[in-house]
Amino acid sequence: MDDTASIELTIGIAFNNKDLLLQALTHSTYARHVGNPKNHNEWLALLGDTLLELIAVDYLYRISTDTWKKDVISQKRDEIVSDRRLVEFATRIGLASLIRVKNENGNVSQKHIAEAFEAVLAAIYLDRANASDCQAFIDVQDWFVKNFVNRSYEPVAYNIKSNGGDLAFPVEKLEVAIGKVFNNKTLLQQAMTHSSYATNFTNTPNYDRQKLAILGNALLDFVVLYYLYKNNNTNRPKGILSNDRDLLVGDVVLLMLVYQMRLKQFIRHDGLVGSKTLTDTFKALLAAIYLDRGISEASEWFVKRLPTEMVNQLKTFGDCDSPTLVNSHVNPNKLHSEVEVDYSQLHELLRQGKWKEADLETREVMLKVAGLMKGTSPLNYLPLDSIRQFPFTDLETIDLLWVTYSKGRFGFSVQQRLLLDVEKNWDKFGDLVGWRVKGTWQSKNDRIFHLDAPIGHLPSAAVRAAGNGKVRMSIFSRIESCRIGEKRSPDKER
Repeated sequence: MDDTASIELTIGIAFNNKDLLLQALTHSTYARHVGNPKNHNEWLALLGDTLLELIAVDYLYRISTDTWKKDVISQKRDEIVSDRRLVEFATRIGLASLIRVKNENGNVSQKHIAEAFEAVLAAIYLDRANASDCQAFIDVQDWFVKNFVNRSYEPVAYNIKSNGGDLAFPVEKLEVAIGKVFNNKTLLQQAMTHSSYATNFTNTPNYDRQKLAILGNALLDFVVLYYLYKNNNTNRPKGILSNDRDLLVGDVVLLMLVYQMRLKQFIRHDGLVGSKTLTDTFKALLAAIYLDRGISEASEWFVKRLPTEMVNQLKTFGDCDSPTLVNSHVNPNKLHSEVEVDYSQLHELLRQGKWKEADLETREVMLKVAGLMKGTSPLNYLPLDSIRQFPFTDLETIDLLWVTYSKGRFGFSVQQRLLLDVEKNWDKFGDLVGWRVKGTWQSKNDRIFHLDAPIGHLPSAAVRAAGNGKVRMSIFSRIESCRIGEKRSPDKER
């Protein structure tokens, strides 16, 4: 089966890197059998899965008409990328017989076939990407569309939607904010247009960012996995690689970037701008850059903005085979405090994912800090004057622990950004983090102590220790003034 010429003839693609083609067809069982356990197609299949979705959504976006809403693209995408269809595609070109697998009966399962097809798709891209990412994508998309897509519903020509745009829209200011100048200015405006605004204030109700956001979501997944590949992260197990990807494309990271670029002021909307609107707008913006400037520029633009603290989590992880992404990212010997408070217990609770106990411990250590500031024993509440002077170093340590071990879902800095998202409206903030449900503030017994809780749900007990809403708000004012979480040094020892 090492005769790659016959394989290339079968799939209709010539490879420069023959080993990459063989790896795409090698299941992990066979790789272990021949004594090369890391030379299998798992990570290629993961990359190919995101590449396939990008190819499908990009194709559907470009051929879509104004009558196609986002759900039409989503439905047709799901049809194209389903495992059942992938098995059909692989069978059509005789790929199933080429897969190298070693098990008791020697059978190749449907899952093996679907993953091998995705791996081959990724291999085609990677084989050409050294010369040009843009051309590599064009080549692999052309191969896939030509051989496997039913094009009966395709219009005569591709169209990137455009209308006259809004002359009053501050395009130049937005271009400065994002650091990218557009050729198609109306495409940039579309990325900033919520459906409520398009419906109520324009003559083109479908001229909004919804379809761009679908494209941007697919693009984001692929860009990050390709970034991880280029940075030699492919030795990680498939599950860990997925976690890496999820960390870098999660809402926490996207909201960080939205706030850094101050994108909210440019969004055209008719109603509340919540977190989903902000993250979808970011995805639409990424898609707009891609359509306007190509995949290389879109990828570079995103990657150089990745928060250092998140990238450092991946670097700290290294090639460890641990089943979880975060195991001991924070050095327990480097938990700094300006008043000599011990944070080792909080570190251990968060490391173990004991969220309820960690929430209570956060309250206790903050009360201890407040007491030491006043020269007394630990207090039973957080006074306003102590909050306003709460040591920067201690806030940084507490927040770093929460953000790290929750994979960016919890922490004071996360809560502070969400509070800004709703323009410091405490009731709306409560709705956002799940402390208020259907207009009713929940008791402390209703807190959710696991990672499925809403983003920003924890910590909670320390905030309650501040008393009423006005004093509780001062905690986040202190977080904002100290710029907690914004500029953690990449060289900080953890």
